[in-house]
Formats: sequence, C-alpha cells, structure tokens
Amino acid sequence: MIIYGKDYHFALTVGAAKEISDLCPGGDLDRVGELLTGSFGNAIQATAEIICALSRGYERKMCFETPGHDYAPLTEEMLLSLDTGTFTALESEALAAFSRDSATTVAVEPEKKSAEPETILS
Repeated sequence: MIIYGKDYHFALTVGAAKEISDLCPGGDLDRVGELLTGSFGNAIQATAEIICALSRGYERKMCFETPGHDYAPLTEEMLLSLDTGTFTALESEALAAFSRDSATTVAVEPEKKSAEPETILS
C-alpha cells in the first residue's frame, strides 16, 4: 500500500512474531485479538505497533533477499498522522498479511529407512 509516496508491504517473520507476541497478554501470540479490543486509544496504539512490526519484518526480510535494499519501515509517527480511512485500509492489509503468513506451513516428509541394515566395517 502506498503511504506518503512509498509502497509498503508486510510479513510475519520470526522477528515480527516475537515483537507482536511481546505485546500480547501472557506473551501468547494466539491472544493477539485481545489487543484490538478495549478503548479506542488502546486499540489504535496496539494496531499501530502490530503494523509497524509487520512492516519491519518485511523490510528486514527484503534486506537479506535483495542486496542493496533500503530499510525503510513504517513508523508509529507516520501511522498516527494518517486519516482514519487510510489507517483502516492499512490495518486490513497488514492483518491479511498476518493471517496469510501465520497459516504458512512446511511439509516435511518422514525419513526413509533403508531396507537393509547398515554394516559397520572396522
């Protein structure tokens, strides 16, 4: 999404997940939804922190994937200067990335056993 002339993206990397889980009650990432409830001020603050963590995650990832990438994540100051419509659209995009990336799984095949036992020569 383009904010102040720059296209921003989001990724739930291990680092971003750690940052977000530190915000959650009991440090439990599964309780992230609880951050978005309560008073308007608290929900906006938590949302801004989540968006920033996901932006930093994407930017850090890109620094390794694309040599010479200029690390430039969204900041809380930038987010809190947005109009409500833009903030809400950005929130939707960031939370979609959170959902997409948290659903990612890695398929692992079981180790194949050889039919014959190994022989150790001495």
